[in-house]
Amino acid sequence: MIIFVCGAANAGKSTVGKLVAERVRAAFIEGDDVRKIFYKHTVEQARERIVECIAALVKIVVKHEEKVVVAYPLWNEDFDSLKNNLAEINVPLHFVALNPRLDIAVTNRGTRELEAWEVDWIKELYAKGVNSPTFATGIDNTDMTPEECAEAVVKLLKIEL
Repeated sequence: MIIFVCGAANAGKSTVGKLVAERVRAAFIEGDDVRKIFYKHTVEQARERIVECIAALVKIVVKHEEKVVVAYPLWNEDFDSLKNNLAEINVPLHFVALNPRLDIAVTNRGTRELEAWEVDWIKELYAKGVNSPTFATGIDNTDMTPEECAEAVVKLLKIEL
């Protein structure tokens, strides 16, 4: 089973993704770490390469693990590329989008202190629909703790622990 936890920046993907991985005993891939490989490029310039690298990592991990959870803000345009890159493996794909209200997403959450450019970036991502991609089941985690949200993901996907 492969679970993608997506949504816009500052939605809680990494925190919730790690918690989901712990609950279901899955490997965890932090998409932001893959993003750092392409630091010389903007996200827009590097998106295709990032998705390709995430898919390659998923394929490697799936060879050795039953389950993997990936946290990364997938765009609608990334979905077909990701599916094509993962077509050769016969493992169920699940996509969940964390979608807190914008007024919450642009605030400091947890220990993260947002800079002005990040607030603008989050607003842009919401305008482009990254917070609610059409291929994912959305969860409004505005009023949830990360633990409650992870539990909601597990229940939504009907994962047996």
